[in-house]
Amino acid sequence: MALVNFPTSTVSVTSGHRLKGETKYNFLRQVNFAVEFLLGFTTKPLRLISLLGLAVGGISFAYLIIVVFRAVFVGIPVLGWPTLVSLITFLSGMQLLALGTIGEYVGRIFLESKRRPLYVIEQIVGETGRTQERQEPALLEQVSKP
Repeated sequence: MALVNFPTSTVSVTSGHRLKGETKYNFLRQVNFAVEFLLGFTTKPLRLISLLGLAVGGISFAYLIIVVFRAVFVGIPVLGWPTLVSLITFLSGMQLLALGTIGEYVGRIFLESKRRPLYVIEQIVGETGRTQERQEPALLEQVSKP
């Protein structure tokens, strides 16, 4: 139940070689499985896209300031190429930032639609003060109030 942040532990296992048959998972299917695993439990790749867009936008904006400074104060003529490149990369960075922000919202909607419990009850203390141990932790949605 690592999905709801229960304490976990590891068990060391030495696996043997397959004695019969071959795996049905080809490389592309294994990559697809890994991508589904990563994207099904977190929105961190979307946040990384937002940060990448912010970084690209910041670097290109700094380059644009350098180009304008060189044109105005140093007197190096700007023929259009540096300005065009810096503006295109700046707008591309802003698009990545906007796309990452929208992706964050969609990712949160996706995680909410899975209806995973926010809390897990490990123990219920009765009216007499005795603690009742449960075989399995109960989900908050399944526990009714007295």
